[in-house]
Amino acid sequence: MNLQPPPVAEPGTGPVPGLEEIYRADSLHIRIMIYTSFVLLAIGGFFGTLQALDKFQVDLYRFLPGNLQLYYTGLTAHGVVLALLFTGTFIIGFLSLALVHGLALLKKEDSKRIIYTDSRIAMGWVRKGKCGTKLKKSPKNAELFKLIERAEAWLRDNDYTTPIVKWETKAWGEIPADYGRK
Repeated sequence: MNLQPPPVAEPGTGPVPGLEEIYRADSLHIRIMIYTSFVLLAIGGFFGTLQALDKFQVDLYRFLPGNLQLYYTGLTAHGVVLALLFTGTFIIGFLSLALVHGLALLKKEDSKRIIYTDSRIAMGWVRKGKCGTKLKKSPKNAELFKLIERAEAWLRDNDYTTPIVKWETKAWGEIPADYGRK
């Protein structure tokens, strides 16, 4: 298969005008999910470092409080934080909600643009119209679930013609979503 990369925005052209209006209502919540995901990544990395040092007979667990002094508690925290919490918060906050916002903007502007993403998970959630998170609903994340419900309602109540295309990283390189600012 001969895949051709899509046209790339010129450096400095920035995102589509009007995008900030679509995101304004949800921008705080999306930022919170993204920031939370990176805090969780740091916590998972911390426990991963402790595990690596433990393999070299450097026991730093003894400096941690209570049950965190146990190697297997750290191992569990590392796995749960990275595999479940980081992945879930990042995918919900960035990929899935951002795709729905992009669809809403392009429909509003009657645009013929294509949305590219490198996340098959987010594409699947949008295609099904249902967020597939395993995150348990709680009072702490009630606002997030309101966003998810709004996004699901938009997908249920709106028809859109915007194609969502998988970005072929192996063929095209990293997705140029930074508009030349990397």
